[in-house]
Amino acid sequence: MEEWYPYKRLREIRDPKSYGGLIFIPKNVGASEWPLLVYLHGAGEVGDDLDMLLGEGATGTPLRAIEKDEDYPKELLKFIVVGPQAQMNWNAKRLKKFLDFVLMCMPNADPSQIFVTGHSMGGAGALNAASALEDVFAAVVPVAPAGAPAPDRIHEHRIPVWAFHGRNDVIVESAISERFVSGLRDLGAAPDDARLTLYDNAPTPPGWPTCVGHASTIPAYRSPELYAWLLTKRRNVPSPSDDEPTARVDAPTTAAATPKTKTTATVAVEKTSDDHQLPYHPKNLLHDSALAKKGFLRRDSTGGRRNSKAGHLSSPETSSPEKKNNNNQDQQPPAEGVFRPPPDNGDDFA
Repeated sequence: MEEWYPYKRLREIRDPKSYGGLIFIPKNVGASEWPLLVYLHGAGEVGDDLDMLLGEGATGTPLRAIEKDEDYPKELLKFIVVGPQAQMNWNAKRLKKFLDFVLMCMPNADPSQIFVTGHSMGGAGALNAASALEDVFAAVVPVAPAGAPAPDRIHEHRIPVWAFHGRNDVIVESAISERFVSGLRDLGAAPDDARLTLYDNAPTPPGWPTCVGHASTIPAYRSPELYAWLLTKRRNVPSPSDDEPTARVDAPTTAAATPKTKTTATVAVEKTSDDHQLPYHPKNLLHDSALAKKGFLRRDSTGGRRNSKAGHLSSPETSSPEKKNNNNQDQQPPAEGVFRPPPDNGDDFA
């Protein structure tokens, strides 16, 4: 019997206390620590259907580019990429809960290299999150942000910013990005930590013909320089102690442009149970009964997604219980079973 899989290169990740979303995990992520890129969508993708994150209006955004095999720089594949979905406006505290959940599911994500980016409403959400949350983000990349906080908090947190905007944007005027970056520079931010790229003729989002110039996402996320710049940014995260809490260090430092190996890594991992600190590899996680018993992974015999109060991370081969198989309209997924590892197709994807 033929099975239907919703995503080729992405997985579903869902935390009942914050957000659900989609995540891209590089194929060889288990061999090292990898930077984490968090993408916050705009108002057009608000809802409770994760397929909306990959809609036509999201053309050029990181997750859609990877899933649809659109034009994107190979440097993007040096990141774990996650995109939560909001049902209303973005909330910084809820985003922090979601990030904590992602880091728990992904022990090989580097907590010193968490980057937040977003478009329009998501661009404003990225700036607000960077302003509200200390010691979380190594850099923030707002793309056509629909608003911006005062720049002083981000400057105090020493978070580098690279903003992108279209001068021809009829939805969100580029003056928002210009004023924000100018404010950072007035406060003394170094030129490399307060960057602004303006496009004279930014594209119009496909399917949104009246939103002229609002798809600065397309050229911004296709820029290899953006990802190279991100990889030079890092927050200092001291090694945790059994007896002392983790200290706080605000200043980002220069990092190498490649993921650091596990043998040299110094990361802050919340002291919970050993189950949450196991070396990560996609195939190991998919079969990890310890995480499943704790309710963080939900499983069925077809590798399918299950709506549950417990959080879960699905396989890229997951089948959707909401979408019926064409060969059997009344088929329901069995209650128990195991995830299957993704196919080894020889490319760079998990």
